[in-house]
Amino acid sequence: MSIGGDRGIQGAHYDSHEIVFITEDMRVVAKSRHCITLIGQFLGALNVRLPDLKYIENILHIQFEIHPDPIPGNYGPFWKRIDGNVVGMSIYMAIGPTVSQICVDVIAVGPP
Repeated sequence: MSIGGDRGIQGAHYDSHEIVFITEDMRVVAKSRHCITLIGQFLGALNVRLPDLKYIENILHIQFEIHPDPIPGNYGPFWKRIDGNVVGMSIYMAIGPTVSQICVDVIAVGPP
C-alpha cells in the first residue's frame, strides 16, 4: 500500500519488489513497481517504496505504463520527491469514463 494515500482510486492496487544486483561496494540496485486501478480522471499522490534500500542515493530509471493508453498529452507526473526509500510524485491523468491501470516502475541504488 502506498504511503500518503492515493486519491481518486477505484479498486485494487499492488506492489512488487526485487533486488536487481549488488555492486562490488555492497550497494543494492533495487526495482519496485506500484500499480493502481482507477476510473476516470485522477489527480493525487502516488508513492513507490523500495524496501530493499535503507535510503535512495540515486534513481536510475522511472517508467510509467498506462492501460489503456490515455489521451495524448493528458497525463504526467509532477512534483517528484525522494524521502528515505520512497519516491513520491503527484500524477494527473484524464482517461475518460473507462477503467484504467497505471503502473510505475522505479529502479534505484542505495545501501541495503
